[in-house]
Amino acid sequence: MSEINLSEQEIVSLDEATEEKKADPEVVELEWSEIQNIAIGQSRIDTLETQLATMLLNTEKTKTQVLREIEGIKSTIYQNAAQLKDSKGIDPELSYELKLPVDIGEPGYFIKNNAE
Repeated sequence: MSEINLSEQEIVSLDEATEEKKADPEVVELEWSEIQNIAIGQSRIDTLETQLATMLLNTEKTKTQVLREIEGIKSTIYQNAAQLKDSKGIDPELSYELKLPVDIGEPGYFIKNNAE
């Protein structure tokens, strides 16, 4: 068997370490003044995160409404263009591109698409 030779200083150090471990409490109470800034900061983060979530939700709702309106207007435009093409007696089997005027009051054109 081997012997363990510890000096008196090493024994005292081991005893102190054992006592420190025993002295470590499970719960350490903190005074409000010690944690006030941390608690206020966390509360502010919670508030900002809630505001951000609400803002993003509202943005998504608005985005959805705008996209629906765009699709509705596009549908109306295509219907109006198709009716206009029919009223001008253009063969529905042929492909035409509608050129809109740059300025209000100028004429627009149906131009035959020859890429077929």
